[in-house]
Amino acid sequence: MGSSPFLLVFIGLILLVWLCF
Repeated sequence: MGSSPFLLVFIGLILLVWLCF
């Protein structure tokens, strides 16, 4: 799918923070 799942985790964290805000 991708090179590293780290990008997915980063996007998920950003989305979570944005939703919380």
